[in-house]
Parts: sequence; C-alpha cells; structure tokens
Amino acid sequence: MPLVPLVERREIRAAFRQMAERLKADTQAFDRKIGYHGGYVEHKIYWHDRLGFWCLFDPEYVETRYWCCFGTVDPEDEPMLSITVEINSPYEGVNRRIGGVFVRDEEGRVYVAHSGKVGGGRPRIGKKAFWEFYGDEQSEAVEWPDGQESQVIVIGHIDGEHLPSHVARFVYEVERFKAAATRGEAAPRRERLRRIFTPEFEGTRRGYTPSGEIEARCDHGAVVNGLHEALKEAGHEAVNDRRDLYIVADGTVTHLFEVKVDLSTTSLYQGVGQLMLHGAARDSTPRRILVLPGRPARATRRALDGLGIAVLVFEWEEGRPVFPRLDEVLG
Repeated sequence: MPLVPLVERREIRAAFRQMAERLKADTQAFDRKIGYHGGYVEHKIYWHDRLGFWCLFDPEYVETRYWCCFGTVDPEDEPMLSITVEINSPYEGVNRRIGGVFVRDEEGRVYVAHSGKVGGGRPRIGKKAFWEFYGDEQSEAVEWPDGQESQVIVIGHIDGEHLPSHVARFVYEVERFKAAATRGEAAPRRERLRRIFTPEFEGTRRGYTPSGEIEARCDHGAVVNGLHEALKEAGHEAVNDRRDLYIVADGTVTHLFEVKVDLSTTSLYQGVGQLMLHGAARDSTPRRILVLPGRPARATRRALDGLGIAVLVFEWEEGRPVFPRLDEVLG
C-alpha cells in the first residue's frame, strides 16, 4: 500500500519534535546568521562534525509550517551560513507546495520525506530537474487525503538510529545538484544506489511494503555510498549499476560487492546469488565480496569460503558506516 501523509496537527508536531531531537543529539550548537534571499536571521544551529552538516529547527519562525533547514559549511569560523535545502512540513493538513512531509507506512512507522521540490532561484534548479538528477532510489508512493498519488523521496525513519547519516546524504546530493546549476551546467545524474533486490519483482513496484523495508533501503544506500567513498579514498575506481559496487582496473572488473544490512537467511541467500550470477557474467572472475553488518555463523562462513566469497563487515560509528578490514578483504 502507498504511504500516507500525516495531516493531524498533533501527529505532525510529535513527528517534528522526534526528528529534531534525534538530529540534535551529539551535535555542537552555534548561534549564527542564516542568510536567505533578501536578508538573514540569527538562529541557533546544530553542527554534526562527523557527518559534516548543520541543522536548524524552528516551530514558529514561518507562519504556516515548521522551518527545518540544513547546510554543509562548518560554522566554526563562519558567522553567516547559507541554506542548502529545507525539509519543511505544514503544521497540519496538506501543503504540496513545500518540500517536506512526514509519512507513515502500514506498520505505523513514521518517516521524513521530500517531494524533490528544490528551490534556489537559479536556472536548472527545480523539482523536475532534481528528480531527473536524483532518480527513483528511495522513492515511494504517497496517497493524499484527496485521492491524489505522488512520489516522494523517503529520507529516513524519524527515530531511526541512522537518521543523521540519511539526512546528511540527502543534503549533500542537493548541494551537488545546486553546485552544477550554479556553474551553468545540468547536474550529472547521480550514481544510482539500487533498491534492495527482490528477484520476482525486479523492475516493478511491490503492492505493499513489509515492516522495516523502507528503513533498510535507506541504510542500504548509506552503506553503499560509504563504501564507495572508502574505495575512492583508497585509490580504487568504484562504480555501480544493477550491482551494488564493483572495482574496475584496466577495463576489467576485479572486485564485486553486494551489500546487505541484516544477517537474515533471506538476505544472505540473495547476496550469494547476486554475487555468483553477476560474477559469472564476467570474462574473468572477480573477487566476490559480501558486505554485512556482522559475521555470519561459522557454518555459513565455511560455505562462503567454499564458494570463494569473502565477507566485509561494516560497523556504524557516529552515524556513518565504516569498514575496518577493507584493505585486508580486498587482498
């Protein structure tokens, strides 16, 4: 079933407060000037040093909506900050003219989402251009009270442990999109971070969303993105398509990765199947690597060894995925 937006005042207020509390945790507060077209306002912002973004929350500054702003400039030595993106929500009811919305799945979990309506007052910046840039990853259907249905980008579960990482990723994608427009260029389509694989529904939409799957997709994207950055920093050319990630050297795929964000039997079977299938399609066999949030059981590890599949374990540190044994697993 499609997600449904929160429209009751008390529900939206509770969601806003819960999201703000989660995003303010473990941050450093600064009083700064926030610039906007035609002026500025002085406000308290909250800086995530590890993730490299700041956030601002004001339930009263704008008359009809919660003001939720985000930027990427370190406020330590900057008295004036510019807003990269706003994820505002109306106090109540429906307002599709603003970008932010809180949505609920059929299990009652609440997420912060964005319509893709990105402003900035420049050519090549707008909702259509942003969707063309961002693609449909983390896109979910929302059914509005008037019966209209539209797509939104689900950023993350409002009380999820990894919400700051999900928000940071979205903010940086908006920044990259706007930076290209400022240079007078069409932003190159972002690297697609594929949805979690479900073979019987490949290329189509499910009729319903099982509990936790939306948040898992958000985590999946964050882990793939984090691994991509780690490989780039290590000097590897890492790209992706329907495969999560692979390393290319001299025109040859040398390493193939599949990411799973849980250790369920279903996820392990899917990961093994994807690695074996995609690896077999190459002229030379790449090193197959299954990326997991922990070590599987001993019997499973023996079976993976027999198949020639290495395991790369990731951990979460301050809201970001890290890969302590990356060099060792790469071989």
